[in-house]
Amino acid sequence: MEPKNDEGRLRKTLFCNYDRDNRPILRDGPITIRFKMIIKGFTFSDTDSKLVVSTWLAMTWTDDHLKWNPNDYNKLTSITQSSQTIWQPDLAMYNSDVASATEESCKDANCVISSTGSVSCIPPCSHTAKCMPNYNRWPFDEQNCTLHIGTWVNSGDEVDFNVSRTVLTEQDLSSQDMQWRLIGATYTRNPGNFSDTQQTYPSLKFTFLMERHSGSHSATIFIPAFALVLLNLITLWVDSEHNHRFILLALSLLSHFLYMQHLFWIVPHNGDTVPDILFGEYFHLNVSLQKFGTQLDTNDDDINLVESQPNDKPNNKKVTQGVWRTLGNIIDRVLFATLSIFYICMMARLLPEDFLDAKNPKSVVVVGY
Repeated sequence: MEPKNDEGRLRKTLFCNYDRDNRPILRDGPITIRFKMIIKGFTFSDTDSKLVVSTWLAMTWTDDHLKWNPNDYNKLTSITQSSQTIWQPDLAMYNSDVASATEESCKDANCVISSTGSVSCIPPCSHTAKCMPNYNRWPFDEQNCTLHIGTWVNSGDEVDFNVSRTVLTEQDLSSQDMQWRLIGATYTRNPGNFSDTQQTYPSLKFTFLMERHSGSHSATIFIPAFALVLLNLITLWVDSEHNHRFILLALSLLSHFLYMQHLFWIVPHNGDTVPDILFGEYFHLNVSLQKFGTQLDTNDDDINLVESQPNDKPNNKKVTQGVWRTLGNIIDRVLFATLSIFYICMMARLLPEDFLDAKNPKSVVVVGY
């Protein structure tokens, strides 16, 4: 039956003999896809090192089979058509964590077709990629992850990419776990040259640089660490003859073991890098063990099982003990000053420069080359 309106007649004319498997070009050469990624949110998992990015993939190309004269259809210049019924580039993510990444990450969407043959589609997509984590600066680490997107079958002689430069603001980004912030993004066009074939398979690499922002880590990691540092310094300041020092040393040793157990459960266990904070805590534990062993030695009273001879000089023995006590106190003060400087330098090394600064929104420019 003949459609009753202009849009129906146009759809019958365009799609009566339309084949979505045919390339939408009437001449030789590649189809240029104008590509733009609009990031709506992202998450990064420490457990399995996966980056999940929610995007809108804005794609525009020209389909020579979908052109018409608006005067023939009552000045109708554009229509909306489902993406399932028209040709689309077979995009896939090469570094996906699933076996088949084709047509699984993006949902179907309605596309706008203009009378010039221009087709614009913005499907919502969710990309999942494996990353190589680096936890040296944990819990203030930065992670670098890449999404490698390209065509699955079409070569560079059939499909080519032209990426638009994008500016993202922090208000437009929403991390579902509220733990990471995007601080940089770049894209690279890979020409896709392979030695075993003359054909090229161009692709796009979107690289995201994220930094961790978690208030819970600051509260549960650095506040106890700061308390342990103060406990070590106070222990050095207490006179070695007092029993309070032995109690403080035992408390410090027990606290360090509990803190190491706490770090074991929260530190990421994947990746080849070891967080620097673990080396610092290992040093703290060794210092506590050495001080604890020294205190045990000083508390052992020397018992003389040989009767004193008349020529023994107890006054000289007391003088010697006093000299050693004075020397021990001097060593404690020197260690107190040395460890204080060392702790300050170590804290400055572990904490980022803007740790106490206000987190002001900033723009993230996606730069490509």
